[in-house]
Amino acid sequence: MARVAIITGATGGLGMEFIRVIDNWDDIDEIWAVGRNEDKLSNLSYSYKKVIAISVDLLKNGMEILSEKVMLEKPEIRLLINNAGVLLTDSIESIKLDDWNTTFATNTTSTMLMTKHFIDILLETKGCILNNASIDGLQSCNRGRASYAYASSKAAVIHFTQLCALNYANKGVRINCICPGVTETPFFTNIYKN
Repeated sequence: MARVAIITGATGGLGMEFIRVIDNWDDIDEIWAVGRNEDKLSNLSYSYKKVIAISVDLLKNGMEILSEKVMLEKPEIRLLINNAGVLLTDSIESIKLDDWNTTFATNTTSTMLMTKHFIDILLETKGCILNNASIDGLQSCNRGRASYAYASSKAAVIHFTQLCALNYANKGVRINCICPGVTETPFFTNIYKN
């Protein structure tokens, strides 16, 4: 039975960094790299021996595809990293409801759905969940930057993580959240180069 780490948002800067580090771990046999960019996924599977590329959209049929793969292969999931994210910015006067909903769906709902779908396996393996939030979810430190939806969605991820940690720590599942600050990745630099 393969010992597996699942990483969503695997084709982004932090996702690729998670893969680079975990690829050297002896206690992980496969890294299921989940993302939408097929070219980047292909490059990851070529560059890292443990990567299994899974091209899905978590908000469409991605959960079903991942669930089927788990049912067929019955892996020992040791680690789930919820890293999928999007940053759409606009002023409060101009923000579009579709952008707000897309931000929450990608940043928060996908985190909840992945946790919901894999918590039973992680209870069996005594595994870990790592949710990627943001310093923006901790404090309103970016006056002038219109990150209303992003910061609010990341605050929700932080609170969701805290509730999960409280409810599953005594059952052997560690659930934590990281809150990185500004990190030089394409995610960040593409937004602000204009």
